[in-house]
Amino acid sequence: MNSSTVISEESSPSWLRLVLWAQAGLAVLAVGTAIVVGSRIKPLFETEQRLRDQIETDTQLLKIAQLNLDRYTKQLANAREAARFVTDGMNLYHERRYEDAVRSYDRALQLDPDNPYVLNLKGYSLLKARHVPEAAAALQKSVELDPTYAWGYFDLARAYCASLEYA
Repeated sequence: MNSSTVISEESSPSWLRLVLWAQAGLAVLAVGTAIVVGSRIKPLFETEQRLRDQIETDTQLLKIAQLNLDRYTKQLANAREAARFVTDGMNLYHERRYEDAVRSYDRALQLDPDNPYVLNLKGYSLLKARHVPEAAAALQKSVELDPTYAWGYFDLARAYCASLEYA
């Protein structure tokens, strides 16, 4: 062996000390890194949990939005069909077919039962067909549903006047 590759007893302790110091330095570096990384990991875990919670909340809100969309889509379809029945009722009314108009308004009210305007149209058609008590009931419900609708009160007054005429 070459003399430079053989470790002598004299060099052994300093070499060993160097290795031990190097290992100690690496250990200190590892602990320091762990402390720094550890101090950064906790906020990362907290952030991850907040994001997971937000995803859960957003998922729930998305489900609610989908249910609302389905409900509104159905309401829109019902409103379109109800509008068709209202149009038919108005045409029948203008043809003086008041009872047929009432039936058409009833079909619209099956789709949109609390529509004060359709109730008013029905009530006035009932009044024209001389079904005064039924007219007054429909018109009364109309103004209860929309107390700001002036025509509802006007037609209700007509029904009350007609009830005196036909009494």
